Amino acid sequence: MEVKVCGYERSAGLGAYPLPVACSCCLLWCRPVPPPLVLQGVCPMPKTRASLLAHLLEGVDSACGRALWEDLADWVQWRRRFEELLDANRDKVRKKLRSAAGDDALLDVRAELLVASLLSVDRRFVVQFEAYGSGRRGPDLSVTFREHQRFNVEVTRLRPWDGEAAPRLQAVLLAKPRQLPAGVPNVLAVVVPHGASLASDDVAAAAKHLQQLADRKEEAAFTRRGYKDARDYLAYFARLSGVLVTGSAQEVRTVWLNPQGRHQLPRDALAALTGASS
Repeated sequence: MEVKVCGYERSAGLGAYPLPVACSCCLLWCRPVPPPLVLQGVCPMPKTRASLLAHLLEGVDSACGRALWEDLADWVQWRRRFEELLDANRDKVRKKLRSAAGDDALLDVRAELLVASLLSVDRRFVVQFEAYGSGRRGPDLSVTFREHQRFNVEVTRLRPWDGEAAPRLQAVLLAKPRQLPAGVPNVLAVVVPHGASLASDDVAAAAKHLQQLADRKEEAAFTRRGYKDARDYLAYFARLSGVLVTGSAQEVRTVWLNPQGRHQLPRDALAALTGASS
């Protein structure tokens, strides 16, 4: 006979598990185990937290969704402010997750949540989801630093690549500036795959290549991305203050500053971003 138990047994290292079922005590997804392994009355997650995660991920029934559950459970366990952010935006985040069409889209949402969680480590950062309005073109996150210094964060996830990362980076630096509002510092947060390496020099080289294309008036490189011409692209690119690179786990690896950016990040906010880690 098998019974439903909470995820405590799973985290205790019992190995691989089949498709999980909902735990009757804490709503966690977990595997059935034989009665001798049941920890009677032990549930490591507060019910309010489990209820929040269940609300966010209801209907997201895939292996990727279950992995995301584990990630979120880990992040909120150590970051109370991130849990509060999720709770305050529960319907917005739930809609994002339910609207994700396939694992790639779900991993894109995970990247956004990862960066929000990372920023929540520092109490000087106050994070908002889609402050420019849901469904409108705009950055994923808006951040206030020390109550009066505001900047935006647009999040993108790089897919795994073979060879050099330059083509992927160039594509990102072409596509993302159009989503950045004018008149405020904007940061592009790039989440790289597990085990991948991306340095500030890589970002600088990709930006330099695009600048050279614009200088040579190779208009097709920009018009096929929706810009009027190279000059139009450079105007949008000047809205980008810098690029923050983080891994699929929780650490900031590098920050590149755009020398062409009109609005630079305040020095103390930059130092806080560079120091953000789990």
